[in-house]
This record gives sequence, structure tokens and C-alpha cells, in this order.
Amino acid sequence: CSNDSSIRLWKNNIHGFSHILNIHTAPVKSIDFSPTGKFLVSGGNDKIIKIYSIGEDKILSNINNNKYNIKSVRVSPDSCLIASGGDDKCVKIWDINKQIQIMNYYEHLKSTNCIRWSPDGVYLASSSNDHTIKLYDIRCNKSIQNIEAHNNAVTSISFHLSKQYLVSCSLDSTIKIWDLFNNILLYTIYGHEGPIYS
Repeated sequence: CSNDSSIRLWKNNIHGFSHILNIHTAPVKSIDFSPTGKFLVSGGNDKIIKIYSIGEDKILSNINNNKYNIKSVRVSPDSCLIASGGDDKCVKIWDINKQIQIMNYYEHLKSTNCIRWSPDGVYLASSSNDHTIKLYDIRCNKSIQNIEAHNNAVTSISFHLSKQYLVSCSLDSTIKIWDLFNNILLYTIYGHEGPIYS
């Protein structure tokens, strides 16, 4: 995805052919493939979440109940839900089939930068410009953990397959590994001299 408002689907060959999707009208900030590989979701500065069928080469639906730029979209492991976050500081969860918002979490004080599902889809994590990471339990629809994570914006996060550990990186030039079950910081990794984005 790109600031030129396009998405490119690259062919897996040495020629580097790509299929260009011009489905947004402003910079595209995030895309994610469904685990089934049948569709992808995208979001950006036009404030619309697009659901695009790869096999049918068409837009399946537009979710436009957003007033702010979207910075992160993720499909749940069962391909039934979409989580989104952005400049409204809110984490939203959408039902793909019904195309309605079913949950929202107003926990961050600044823009939400990154959202990740746990491998089993039970938990959702979000990171923000407010330097924190939040953890949510989807089963009971509530925020269950707040991590004062970094000294600057937390740009990206990722779950370990065990779902016990989470990795985060930040504009403060560090990478951190968290034990979510015991709510402790395990490691801080230094080495970069500038901001880390992924």
C-alpha cells in the first residue's frame, strides 16, 4: 500500500508483475489478507475500510463509519471480524458479514498506530502515540491490560505464536519483549540510532 492511494498485488515470479488496485481516494496506510486468502482489507486517509475479493477481483463492501484517518486494519484468525484503529484514538471491531461495528474501545489518549490479534483470536492488542500498549479480551468485551511501554510512540506490535509474548518497537529506538501472562518486561533491545517502525 502507498501514499499514491494504490495497492499492488505482486505476482510470485521473477518478472515482478503486479496488479494495481485503485480502490482508495487517499493514501492507504494498512492492508491485511484474510487467513483464508480469499479477500483483503485496507484502510487509510479516505476513512473507508475496503473489503476486496481477490478471486473475483472486486470490492465486496465498503465500511465508511469513520470520521478519522485509519492507520491499522487486521482480519481476525477466523476471518469473521475486522479490527481497525486510527486518529480517533479508538479501537473498533466490525462484523464482516453484517458489516456493522460490534465493539469499540476508547482506551488510548492519542492515535492508534497498530492492531494485532492473538493467534487464537481471543485477544486483541493495540499500540499508540501515547506510548502505551493495550490488551483486550474479546470474549468479555473489555480492556484487561495497560502497558506503559516506551518513551515515545509505539509504532508496531506482534504476538508470539504462544500468545504469551508480545514484541513492540517505538520511535524511542528500542525493541521490547513483554510477558503478557505475568505482565512484565523481559528484554529491551538496543542498537538502532533512529526511530523503529516495524
